[in-house]
Amino acid sequence: MKYIGRIGTPLFADFAYFFWTMKLDFAQLYNGYHLLSLFFFSIIAWWMGRHYDYNRNLNEKLKEKKHELQSLLDNVDAAIWSIDYGTNRISLSKGFEKILDVSLQDAYTERTLWRKYLYHEDYQKVLHFLRSYKDDKEEVVQTTEFRIVSNGHIKWVEVKLSPIRNEKGELVKTNGVVLDITERKKSEEQIKQLAYTDLLTGLPNRTSLFIDLNKRLQEGKETALFIIDLDRFKTVNDSFGHLAGDTLLKEAAGRFKSALMEESGTIYRFGGDEFWFVSHKTNKVQLTLLAEKLLQTLTTPFTIQDHEILITPSIGISTSPIDANSMDTLLVYADSAMRIAKEKGRNNYQFFHSSLYNRLQRKAALEKELRRAIWKGELFLHYQPQVDLATSQITGFEALIRWKNERFGSVSPSEFIPIAEESGLITSIGEWVLKEACLQSKRWEQQGYGRFSMSVNISVQQFQSRHFADTFKALIRETHMDPNLLQIEITESIMQNTQETKRILDQLKEIGVKVSIDDFGTGYSSLSVLKELPLDCLKIDQSFIRDVTTSRKEAAIVKNIIDLAHNLELNVVAEGVETAGQLGMLKKLGCQTGQGYLFSKPLLYQKAEELLVREQQKMKIDA
Repeated sequence: MKYIGRIGTPLFADFAYFFWTMKLDFAQLYNGYHLLSLFFFSIIAWWMGRHYDYNRNLNEKLKEKKHELQSLLDNVDAAIWSIDYGTNRISLSKGFEKILDVSLQDAYTERTLWRKYLYHEDYQKVLHFLRSYKDDKEEVVQTTEFRIVSNGHIKWVEVKLSPIRNEKGELVKTNGVVLDITERKKSEEQIKQLAYTDLLTGLPNRTSLFIDLNKRLQEGKETALFIIDLDRFKTVNDSFGHLAGDTLLKEAAGRFKSALMEESGTIYRFGGDEFWFVSHKTNKVQLTLLAEKLLQTLTTPFTIQDHEILITPSIGISTSPIDANSMDTLLVYADSAMRIAKEKGRNNYQFFHSSLYNRLQRKAALEKELRRAIWKGELFLHYQPQVDLATSQITGFEALIRWKNERFGSVSPSEFIPIAEESGLITSIGEWVLKEACLQSKRWEQQGYGRFSMSVNISVQQFQSRHFADTFKALIRETHMDPNLLQIEITESIMQNTQETKRILDQLKEIGVKVSIDDFGTGYSSLSVLKELPLDCLKIDQSFIRDVTTSRKEAAIVKNIIDLAHNLELNVVAEGVETAGQLGMLKKLGCQTGQGYLFSKPLLYQKAEELLVREQQKMKIDA
């Protein structure tokens, strides 16, 4: 049947000629004229039959492909549709039946049926989107998200519209895709809840504090900031265990919340044993009464594990605009006042005042010394190994900066890094750290210790530098380091401007540098952001690892983060691994890499080399 045209058409032509022209007279077959005519007609008929066969086979293949495509569209988890405005013809895939729970026949019959499924709060939003889509003259895909109601259940859907316009710019056709994103929205809400709420106490966390406080200050509203630190809380943990400490924190949070219900402001848990209260009052008499109320709140002992535990607060207070206008300064002043309250015997409150200048003077002196620290050779690096949890072998190191000053001695990174960030020194210090870490990694490779990844923390200021990517290119050329072994660690705060962040990270990925999110879970990262950015790794903050073996909630959070990373094809590193129990739990949850004192504390490069030698010897013995 494949060649029916090429066979049948010549036969029919020859027979017709023989019948009509030669009158079925076989004797005329010996006539040269008729033989030539038959041959000519056969050639023409064969050529026409060939085209018939080609078109016939092509149509069959087109029908087959159309059937395959329709089958594919009908089985994909999306509703795909197309409308031709010239013919008013619409095409729908079976995905509509899954998402809207409506038959295709009903959808074809009543074209405005979709309006009945819109969630009432999103109705105007959708109409505005459609109007904007039709008015937009650009041929770009437009996307929106909204809710629908199907069988009494609310679903989130994402709609993408792709316009096709004629030469006059008139809309002639629209192709659309509708995706059910309900599960994605639920996951985003969980991540958001994780970002803005303290899981232990249920209070807003420090991320919420920074957002709310910064907003008030930018709007010029009078504000008082209270830092409430629980005195000797570490003793509770050491004496009764972390579960008792957590119980005390939850009960303390409940007391503060009840005491402040009638006050104008919000109570936050900043972390650890610190609670912060943002008051909308700035009158000193009112603030004094409020501070007294907070002290009174904790006078009644807590009963935990059949023990009565008495805890007291030390409170520091700063106000805006009287003391400061910027959030960072206001935080520092309140913290300084709280430290003075502790120095004065605890269980009291202090307002920020000029006597705190000595502390600020130290900060200024540290900044002055820090400006000369690089050329004086006072900065150096420690290296903390990162270990494959399955094989227990070292796969890389994180470079951690240290500072030993002639005047101040060893200065904690938690003290001098914020100074470097505020003063702008962090960029030059960060470049020095990058160079030293790359050189050390290359030296280890040349000395035969092996090829190890090197992770380096990057500050917001470094990342936002105009020549950030160029710095890496020059660094790779200078140190001859394999860029695939270099991994930068950024915090979630850097990712707020998604477009700019993606642009910079794309440049780094072109070079070959890997990217990790440090302290994941302590900030805010929407799934859409994680999906868009070219990331390689998530580092789980040690605050989640600490109680992963004792808290089901913490274990569930860690598991969700690991599952999320695996689904996004990202590596996972757990920070702060300190016990064998934590190690066992992380293995069970599917974490690939660990870092913490269980494996090794941060080491000078000489000590790190000794560690690598011991590992090489162990591998030889095992082999």
